[in-house]
Amino acid sequence: MKTWLTMCALMGLVALTALVASPAAAQQPAAATIRGRVLDPQHRGVAAQITVTQSRTGLERQTVADAAGYFALTSVPPDAVDLTVTAAGFAVQRMTGIQLEVGQTAEIEIVLQVAGVSERIAVAGDAGTVGVAASVVGAAV
Repeated sequence: MKTWLTMCALMGLVALTALVASPAAAQQPAAATIRGRVLDPQHRGVAAQITVTQSRTGLERQTVADAAGYFALTSVPPDAVDLTVTAAGFAVQRMTGIQLEVGQTAEIEIVLQVAGVSERIAVAGDAGTVGVAASVVGAAV
């Protein structure tokens, strides 16, 4: 009889634990978060466009970094993702294969490099005609 009561108490404790744990498990997000900061070579914040692409599906999500360089992207499906950062005057920065897990908050710091100088020269106008007034053939004796 004592064993039976102990068994019933243990079963009740297991059931109570399952009931209490279920709401906590249900509240965990089924997604990940990416947050971070975009910096210039002197580690000052840079406003930028951030694109996160799921490697497997190609699904894209975008956000912007504020003037201090801070950004956050929530509810990102857990998967391998690629991150692309673009900002005026800087080279495009790409990070590939970032693995996100359920409930994870990935902290990323991106340091951009100044874009190389490019020049484009455009020449416009019409080519004038070349005039030939006379031709002379000369010979040496």
